[in-house]
This record gives sequence, structure tokens and C-alpha cells, in this order.
Amino acid sequence: MSAVQFRPWAPFPHAETLSHFYILKYQLLLATPSSSIYWQNQKSGARLRSFNMDIRELIQKLPKTDLHCHLDGSLRVHTVYELAQELGLPISNLNLDELEQQLVCGKKVESLPDFLKAFKITSAVMLTEKALTRIAYELVEDAFRENVRYLEIRYYPGWMTQNGLTHEKVILAVQSGIDQAKEKYDIEVGVILCAIRIFSPQESEKIAHLAVDMKKYGIVGFDLVHAERGNPAKNHRKAFDIASKGGLGITVHAGEDEASWSIEDAIDYCHAQRIGHGRTLVEDQKLIQKVVQKQIFIESCPSSNVQIGLTPDFQSHPIKTLLEQGVAVTLNTDNRLLTGINVSDEYVRCYELLQMNPEQLKQIALHGFQASFLADERKKILIAQVQEQMNNL
Repeated sequence: MSAVQFRPWAPFPHAETLSHFYILKYQLLLATPSSSIYWQNQKSGARLRSFNMDIRELIQKLPKTDLHCHLDGSLRVHTVYELAQELGLPISNLNLDELEQQLVCGKKVESLPDFLKAFKITSAVMLTEKALTRIAYELVEDAFRENVRYLEIRYYPGWMTQNGLTHEKVILAVQSGIDQAKEKYDIEVGVILCAIRIFSPQESEKIAHLAVDMKKYGIVGFDLVHAERGNPAKNHRKAFDIASKGGLGITVHAGEDEASWSIEDAIDYCHAQRIGHGRTLVEDQKLIQKVVQKQIFIESCPSSNVQIGLTPDFQSHPIKTLLEQGVAVTLNTDNRLLTGINVSDEYVRCYELLQMNPEQLKQIALHGFQASFLADERKKILIAQVQEQMNNL
């Protein structure tokens, strides 16, 4: 099998407003080396067969999800280029190859300035309704083309209001792009609104209220993102109470750059049904048992964890270990442009670098549908469809 190729695909979180967060996160790295449907299917067992085809062909045909995908990290390079041209931004002087070199940071981030440069570029082109609609449309289109059947897009709407858009207009513009793509492509899409750990709990509560109030515009979940250390999720528990009582799915970034206690806090205080990243769960056997017992799903993003130095290399990522211990792991991109991947790339790497077998890949794919924040009835239908497709592969 040939070596895994890192391919430029699509961007990542913001820029100047986020600089403080990423500086803090980078310094910390330097300082230290939902549903009952899943469990019903676990008991009945989805029959998985070995595949007699090239692994890349198999992965393309495999119905997949991408549950952990940041909108502001998932633009196309060419779109950034065209929007920059329209706005007359300084980066419009770059050609496409030069722009790509600034946006796609490679296997590992070598310097903080290079890391932050990409955010400044992407954030500058995401401030109009037209741009947001286009970016959302293209993300759904890209996901469909690799046979992602269910996509959840997450973002903090406040990043897109710097030129005067309201939070509501941001949400409607993004949803417009999603709706246009869904008219053309057979794909389900949900939206997760994010609150920011380094902002006040009151700001998180406002975003939670906004998410509940705008549920009819495709919002299915609520999340808390960014630097964990010094910013425990339980500080924002009121926001999660609002979101949970409002009928939203709950996911929390935890165990990405902090120890396993951060995951437990998210479960105990924030109604977490899913954990974003959950990398450090592997350190705590007792917590693993709790996660399995409470039917918590893990949104693994291996290449992203490797890229920013949280995991030394892909072979060291705990996703396979967690899977073999009964944890319901899913496989996701995090930020398609900055890391230069799509979700199919992650499946190929799990096969080639972690020696996962095809049946394990199918199980991870199935977890994604079981973990989705779709309404239960629609979820049952979709799971039945994809199980049939998997059984025919």
C-alpha cells in the first residue's frame, strides 16, 4: 500500500480575535509533553463482512459521517482566493499555490506565526452573507463527493459579525447554503452552534438561547470550544442547561489538550452526549467504563491532534485502543483546509497506519450515524439504509 498523502482540502478557526486563544494553547503545549439506538444496534450486531476491493475504493463507497467539522476551518483554497479578490484584501496578490502554502500547514505545525496566519486569512473572507452561503454550500458539496451521508457543521457565529452582520443573519446565511446544497445532493446536514471557553459564561448562555430560538433553521446541537486549561466546562453549565432543556444535542470539546478529568466534567456538569476529541480518555480506565456505560460517543480527530503536537504521530493516536475497549468512537476532520484532509483520508490512515481492519472501519462509520443529532425517527431510517449499504460492500 502506498504511503498516505496529505492533500489540501478545505480552512479552520478564526484569526485576530482568536490569536489570544491559540497563543495560550500553543504555550500550554510547549509546557507539557445519545441515543439508545447505538446500544440497540450493538446488542443486535451489524453484520460486517471483509472487503475484496482496494481500500480506497472501499472507503469511497462506505457511507460516512463527519460530525466534528468547523465551518471556519473548512473552506476551499480557491474560494478563499476568489473572495479575497472580491474584497481587495492584501492576500489577493498571492497566486493560488502561494495562498495554499499559507493555508495548509502540513503534517505538523512548526511555528505559531504560521499557524495563526491561516486563521487571519480565512476570517477575513467570512464576513458577508454571500460568502457564508457559498462556503456552507461548498462544504456540503465536498462532503457529499466523498460519500458523507450525514454532516454536522459547527461554528461560533460571533466570529462572522465583525462587519455588522447579526448573529441571526449569520445563521440564516449559512443555512441558505446548506439548503441549496441539500436540494442538489442526497445528504443530511445539521448545525452545531459553539460557545467559547475563554469568553464569559454569560456569553455562552446567550449563544445557547440563540441556538434554541433558531432550532428551526437547522440547528441540532450546542458545543463549547477552545482552550481547556484554566477554562473548565463546568463554568458554563448554565448554558448547557439551556441547550439541553431546549432539545439540542450536547457535545463538548474535552480531553483534547487537558487530562481526562475535563472529559468527566463535561459528562457530569454539561449533559455531554458526545465528547469532541476525547484524546486523553485512554489514560483513565475507570472513566472509559463510565463512558461506555453512559453511552457517550467520542468525536476523534487524529490528524488534527497530530498536527498541533498533542499526539506525536498518527500511530500513537488512541482511537483504535478506545474502539477495542468498547468505546463508541467516530472519525472526523476537525478542520479540512488547515490539516489538508477529508474524512476519507482519516479512514485510509486508520487502515494504513493503525492497521485497522475493514470491519473496524465499518464499525466506526456506523458509530457516526448512531451518534448523530438527527431526530430519532429519521436516525433509525438512515441507520437502516447505511447498514444495508455496508452489508452489500
